Amino acid sequence: MVALLASGGMNRCKQASKLVLKRLKSPIGYNDGTGPVLANTDSVSLLSSKTGPVALQKKLEDCGNTFITDVRVRKRWDQDSEGEKLARAAAKVKGCNRIVQRFQNVHKIYSRESHVYQCDFFRLMYFPPDHFLSMFRKSKPAVNVRTVGQVFLNGSDSSGDGSTGNVLFQQNSQKNGFLKTQSTVNSLGKLFESNPSNIPRNYAFLRRNLRVLLRKCFIKEWCTLNGDLAVQEALSRKSFGTKYTDPDGRTRPGVAKDGYYMYQVLIFPDKGTKNEFQSCVRESVQIVSRLDWDKFLKPQSSKTQNKTWVQLANDRVRIQSLNKSLQSNEMPFVVKRFWY
Repeated sequence: MVALLASGGMNRCKQASKLVLKRLKSPIGYNDGTGPVLANTDSVSLLSSKTGPVALQKKLEDCGNTFITDVRVRKRWDQDSEGEKLARAAAKVKGCNRIVQRFQNVHKIYSRESHVYQCDFFRLMYFPPDHFLSMFRKSKPAVNVRTVGQVFLNGSDSSGDGSTGNVLFQQNSQKNGFLKTQSTVNSLGKLFESNPSNIPRNYAFLRRNLRVLLRKCFIKEWCTLNGDLAVQEALSRKSFGTKYTDPDGRTRPGVAKDGYYMYQVLIFPDKGTKNEFQSCVRESVQIVSRLDWDKFLKPQSSKTQNKTWVQLANDRVRIQSLNKSLQSNEMPFVVKRFWY
């Protein structure tokens, strides 16, 4: 019996599993806007609803006008400006459920393969839609902005003379690596350690402005790379292999990917480096869009039993413990594991 159980456990280790999120009956007063997205949830998009000329209920010439001649009524269009569309779309970009984020931190379920981009300002961790974290994203796509360690306001020394530390951080200095970022942060730490007011995390409005700036830039580039159209295509067609998706239903290279984007901020941008920060955000979205799914999902470890790193991460999830956390927080969802 023991041998059978042991062999069964070994077979399960070799088998691939899939996590499925199922919704239960919502309790009274539950806010659907705080829950994870469903399979049929639309993506965030810059495309507005139907626009067209608004029909006037009354004509100007019917108002008894006797002193203005040759009146030409100008058509009024019911459409927002580009800035309003962008602001509205950015406001719809949400993050990931905190319960699941806390679960990940407690059980230390981390994957180095998720680290896809780094510059002087931030590093980006990307989790595909079938990752257990991404399953609890609250929008398509989802973006979370976190501050890591002592985060400094880039180059802004509030000593009173308005000088900036250009030596520490110069225009176009970003690098997709670790050494430059680490040296920059260490130098800033020595410069500002005597002046805590230079640490932006002490100011809520700076954190909010950073989130708004990043999400606006992110969703604009994400839609430019047709991420919203790819989600719509997947929802509207039963068969894949069309313009934006491949035969397996995955986005083609160059098309923005749905999923959970976690930005870990290392240095806050200021007015002088705002453009460079936005350029880095756009570049991060582009790099994710160009990822080849098969290469990206392949684990860095050679002892993987032919599983993807997402499957390996999901295998470490204790379903009973996670469902207990969801229940205690009155989340009307349950996670189930299926082996295949």
